[in-house]
Amino acid sequence: MDNKFTILWLDNDAIVTFGGDISFHDIMQANGLIYGNIKFDRMKFQIFDYSQIKSIDLTYDIAEIIAKLDIAATV
Repeated sequence: MDNKFTILWLDNDAIVTFGGDISFHDIMQANGLIYGNIKFDRMKFQIFDYSQIKSIDLTYDIAEIIAKLDIAATV
């Protein structure tokens, strides 16, 4: 996987699959692409698949920030 993630759109919904060694930056980059897409306003779900990663560099505080950002973006 050249990028750390791929986004598959199923109509207005997104499945993001991560691979390799990922970080907060990678997750936020994927979030930004989804939030910035016109399909986001019609989205019913998004799935983040971490099953293909080798490692993830996240602290509890960073995971909490991601969760709060996702809650704030909920339509």
